[in-house]
Amino acid sequence: MQKNAVYSLRVTFIFILLFSVFSQVLHAQRTLGLDKSGKKKRIHFYEGQRLKVKLITNEKVGGTLDAIYDSSFVIEGRKISLNEVATVYSERGVFKYLGGAFMAGGALYLGIDVVNNLINYNSREYVISQNTLLYSGTAIAVGGVLFYFGTRRTQVYGKNTFRVFNTTPIPIKDSSDVSIGNYCENGVEAVLTKLDLDGCNWVLLLPTGEKLEPMNIYDYLSDEQMEKGEPLKVRVEYYETKSASICMVGKTVAIRCWEVLK
Repeated sequence: MQKNAVYSLRVTFIFILLFSVFSQVLHAQRTLGLDKSGKKKRIHFYEGQRLKVKLITNEKVGGTLDAIYDSSFVIEGRKISLNEVATVYSERGVFKYLGGAFMAGGALYLGIDVVNNLINYNSREYVISQNTLLYSGTAIAVGGVLFYFGTRRTQVYGKNTFRVFNTTPIPIKDSSDVSIGNYCENGVEAVLTKLDLDGCNWVLLLPTGEKLEPMNIYDYLSDEQMEKGEPLKVRVEYYETKSASICMVGKTVAIRCWEVLK
């Protein structure tokens, strides 16, 4: 009887452990990956972490990363397209810590000296000594420089260095019911062409001559296709968006169904 109870407890513990791990994996199936220079080539941002970005309109948005979709993310309830981001801010922990320590130490040293001089003012006749001002000022200045460089500012606009990654084998689906590789029954034929314009990469050329700027094109292209940059004949279903245009050659759209034609 006792052996059965111990066995049941073990099974229950293993089940709880596996469920906990599996739940965390599911929660982290999407990450925002920032490619950069240095030893650590990529930084991942997860839901629940803090993130600060600067948009192509020069507006800065920061706060808790609420959700990550296949071509956008949400900060404090605001949905932001990846194509809207110009700069991503990330922290260098060591620089931040040293900068804060230098500034706090310099300020503390100055404060202690001022209090001591006030107590002994009759004999010293000064409140701040030049030596103390020099040492504390230097420490605060060095700390300020370190603290400033403790925030890395990575330019991502038009460079495809800020992307969504799937960290689990579970496919990612956005709220728009994206379909890849299926027959787009209600789609229109187009040619995906890469443009050699600053910050602008791909546009869809319709048979009518109209050009469309697909904001979520990187959700459909493989790394090989992006590297080659060759035109692709496709059939797509899309809807118009209100995203800011990068190419300035046509309407901005989001693709919901993608079929590559032979």
